Amino acid sequence: MAYTTSTLVGYELPDTTPASLTSAKITAYIASATADVDAYVGDRYSLSYNSNANKFPATGDSPATPQVIQDAATYLAAARCLKEIGQETQDAAGKTPDELMRKKGLEILETIREGTINVILSDGTNLRGRNPGLSISTLNYDRNFTTGDYTDGSLVSTYSGTLDGF
Repeated sequence: MAYTTSTLVGYELPDTTPASLTSAKITAYIASATADVDAYVGDRYSLSYNSNANKFPATGDSPATPQVIQDAATYLAAARCLKEIGQETQDAAGKTPDELMRKKGLEILETIREGTINVILSDGTNLRGRNPGLSISTLNYDRNFTTGDYTDGSLVSTYSGTLDGF
């Protein structure tokens, strides 16, 4: 199961592509991009939506792949296709189209991994990946704190202490 489709990847490619970029290659690049997405977000999302144990729903699942995940996978797969095509045109910074496309995909994944954005399914479910958090009381009489990982609002693991020595 994949997070994008060959049609979506095709939208990111030039209008004419060489015959060497076959449908089978595009499908393989999509599978690699899907694996990259799962690997890049790491253990922030420890979910499994299908028999391939992907971290997010695939394009054919219901609900379908979240838009932000689909965008990242599309850019990563398109970057592989552009590298295959071998476009040598560079931008002002000397980056090739495949490098620019890969950068777009990785920037999306970085914001997910950092927790800057949440992944929301098409049905409105916020997946809320594992997010290290800090909980502290500001009351003078309660100077205890707890740190830990929160998943869907429930504390997974903790370390507690006191601020009395400060």
